[in-house]
Amino acid sequence: MYFLSKIKVLALSFLLLLLLGCSLKKTREQEKIETGERKVQIMGITIESAWSYKYDLDSGIYTVYFMSKEPVEVKFYLSKEEKEEVFKKCHSLKLNNNTKEINFDGNCPNLPTLYQTLLIRSAESSQKIKVSSSCDYSNTPDGHKAGQVMEFINWVTDLVGSKPEVKAAPESDIIYY
Repeated sequence: MYFLSKIKVLALSFLLLLLLGCSLKKTREQEKIETGERKVQIMGITIESAWSYKYDLDSGIYTVYFMSKEPVEVKFYLSKEEKEEVFKKCHSLKLNNNTKEINFDGNCPNLPTLYQTLLIRSAESSQKIKVSSSCDYSNTPDGHKAGQVMEFINWVTDLVGSKPEVKAAPESDIIYY
């Protein structure tokens, strides 16, 4: 009888410690909420280069658009390390995750203004960021951020463009005046 009560006391003590430990342990998500950090898990990234090209990193498809024929889709492969680096650099942009669409407006002397569009998809939402390499953002409040987004887009397009299958793809024949 004494032995059984000792086992019960030990079992109850173990359960109490387990429950106490679980209630004290903060999850990473709770820490993010408490510190005000909101890091969204990126599910996919797509870059559209004006009306000529599309880089879909999620599906690994590079699309070339033409004026008078159907688009050409080319499959490419990014390693796990390359994808992680892309997502890491995307997070480092520190974009406002609550905004569905961001348009960087600058001094754009060239018409038409040709935008690079960055689409970021997460489990909860998607975000569309438009920036133009032909615009001057130096005298705008968001000029530094626009430059960072443009650098990221150029880095990703260079990364994908370095793949042999993308190098072998035809060039778009869309002409911009």
